[in-house]
Amino acid sequence: MKKNHSMHSIRKANINDLDFIVKIDLEDEGLSTGNPWAKKSAETLKQHRLQMMQFIKKSLNTGTMEWDTCPKYALILTEKETKKRVGLIMFLFRDMNHPNFQHFGNFDKFPRTLFPPDGRFCEIAQLWIAPENRRRGLATRLKKKVEEICLKNNVLMIYTHMEATNNHVLAMNLKLGYQIIRTGPLGDGLIKTSLVKYLNLT
Repeated sequence: MKKNHSMHSIRKANINDLDFIVKIDLEDEGLSTGNPWAKKSAETLKQHRLQMMQFIKKSLNTGTMEWDTCPKYALILTEKETKKRVGLIMFLFRDMNHPNFQHFGNFDKFPRTLFPPDGRFCEIAQLWIAPENRRRGLATRLKKKVEEICLKNNVLMIYTHMEATNNHVLAMNLKLGYQIIRTGPLGDGLIKTSLVKYLNLT
């Protein structure tokens, strides 16, 4: 049964959400091989925290590589009454035409023609809903909000991927109009299904 959307609100993440975002991003949900960060060094985990902070503090988006400077967003879904965080979505506006675009072992697997001529697309980096709130349409609500932000910024394609065995998330994306473009190993070696949605076709 879906929960009434009036019971939840979506807001931009702020610095007080950083510990929450780091914790969620380090969870191993949906990964068949366990948490890839579990055996990382303290320095690597520190760098991960700084990366997560970039989704909150835009002033940190500096450097020479495209991922370092591209716009990043984090949205928090909360219960209106309790203010409890029950959902998170993180996404980036990337530019494949940037001279220092980073493929990360992912985007070199796809024909360039799948992406817009201007090179701009949205990449979903994280989507999480609290277990007790799942299958109530809240993930769909977050993804629809991302579409709104994309359209306001004239970004007309969204890319996402998940493990090929994650049938529930795959079904949700297909229902939202995403198209499968590939199933196979990506940069982390796991078998994943990659999908895109062209917003100008809706």
